[in-house]
Amino acid sequence: MRLVYLHNPVISNYERRELVSNIVTALELVPESALAAIRDSLEKHEMMDSVKIKKITGLDGQGLESVLLLFNNAVVGTDILLVAIDTALAVMQTAKRTSEMIDLSWTGPVQFSVEGRTTLSVMEEMILNAKDSIIITGYSITDDAENFIRLLENMIDKVEVILVFHSDDKNKNFYTLSKLWKKEKKPKTYSRLPGPMDVYFKIHAKMLVVDNSDLLVTSANLTWHGMSNNFEIGLRVRGRTAKKAEALIRNLIDRNYLEAVNI
Repeated sequence: MRLVYLHNPVISNYERRELVSNIVTALELVPESALAAIRDSLEKHEMMDSVKIKKITGLDGQGLESVLLLFNNAVVGTDILLVAIDTALAVMQTAKRTSEMIDLSWTGPVQFSVEGRTTLSVMEEMILNAKDSIIITGYSITDDAENFIRLLENMIDKVEVILVFHSDDKNKNFYTLSKLWKKEKKPKTYSRLPGPMDVYFKIHAKMLVVDNSDLLVTSANLTWHGMSNNFEIGLRVRGRTAKKAEALIRNLIDRNYLEAVNI
């Protein structure tokens, strides 16, 4: 049995740096649940040795060694070690809240075996998984998006659907939406008509946001070229950035920057 000890809580600069290094190593190798179990045992003033640590955490190998270093290689007392472990656990929780998953999507006339998925397949997956809301912004939509519209129609009784598209004298987006949309229940549709001071204004953003948590920003329009023939690139981001994107659109609607359009 390998014993581990806690020592005098007064530590030197070297010992403090060593403790920090050991905590960082533990963060990389030890699950959050294992650190929490160690913290709970320390709070109960239980004797901590290698057998005890292995029993309460299930750790072995490098993970167990990294925890033993917290006890053996740094001259610390229980209170200091508890603060260090609590800090590590707080960092883990913060990382969970703020971390994001980012994936590549693309469109091309020929599909290769690459890691990036097609724009259309990513959009379809996001929409089918929606639980609360679907927000789409775009510059152009054509009759080629009919199947995509059918997908939105199938979801509109379950979730809020908001469509934001460019509109001007030459652009037929809302005429196209009106023609393609067959279901009696309509989506919420918005645009911004350019005023005398912004005659060159365009809604040019191509974006899909689902459930305040899943975002696709892409160069592709909802057209045959955008979904099949052009070379287009997009990034799917799951996390806090999606929340910001949805908040932006809703804020523009609330401030009447984007105005309702009937289809």
